[in-house]
Amino acid sequence: MTADDVEFGEIKVMGIILNPTIENSFVSLANRKDRYLFVDKSDFIEITNKRLNEDDRFMAVTRPRRFGKTVTAHMLLAYYSKGYAGHKIFDDLKISNKASFTEHLNKYDVIYIDMNFICGMYKGYTKKSNKVSGVETLVDYLEYSVIKDLRERKDFLQCFEKHQVENTGLLEALSNLRNDLNTQFIFIMDEWDLVYRDYRDATQLQEDFIDLLRNLFKSDGGKACFALAYLTGILPIKKYNSQSALNGFDEYNMLFPGEYAPYFGFTEDEVADIVKSPNCKVSHQNLK
Repeated sequence: MTADDVEFGEIKVMGIILNPTIENSFVSLANRKDRYLFVDKSDFIEITNKRLNEDDRFMAVTRPRRFGKTVTAHMLLAYYSKGYAGHKIFDDLKISNKASFTEHLNKYDVIYIDMNFICGMYKGYTKKSNKVSGVETLVDYLEYSVIKDLRERKDFLQCFEKHQVENTGLLEALSNLRNDLNTQFIFIMDEWDLVYRDYRDATQLQEDFIDLLRNLFKSDGGKACFALAYLTGILPIKKYNSQSALNGFDEYNMLFPGEYAPYFGFTEDEVADIVKSPNCKVSHQNLK
């Protein structure tokens, strides 16, 4: 790897959903931590490392906006994904002192889904005249987008050609990759509840969406494809209409944060350190 291959501590490879390599919000903060306010919560990764391939590897964090859900999801992406040069990002952060740091650093193919991005892309897709076969709804487009990125990987292409996976056959695609190539993924979905917030009257779409997630994370074949799954959202995971909840996920919300309470929002001690920082723009005089 040369200097021309790296920008913002990242390797310019992969796709939009599979191992995306944009300078995400966490990487941006970490690269500028000497000039701006930065609260290091990277030791959260030690907790998720302990859950890799364990029975409790499916987790959901639900909080109101502005509690750091997305930046934490971006942190996990930068740590686990093969698309990043993680040493350039994490070597002087708390996680680098943990025993599991190098064991899992940039060792996984990560499927990262920002539902706001998918929704925006789908709205553009609906205006096109040349629609893709079988792709009619937002849920179809979600499946198609992941499969499209997977197909572009040379080491996956032969598997796709062998099994002739359809545009919306995401569970089949991941299962085939698992069985044929022993490939496991980390799945991160930000704003998982967008369908329920923005399409609250689209009952069939909601049912299709929850069916997709249940098929991926409740069936034995689906669960075997993932070393870890991490969802974020505003709304809690519960029963929607006639659809049962994603009961395979452990949920950590405002009322029951468990051991994750210090990692979302700021603790009292962290706020005290923030206002003392020379990078804090709040006047110390105004705090007296």
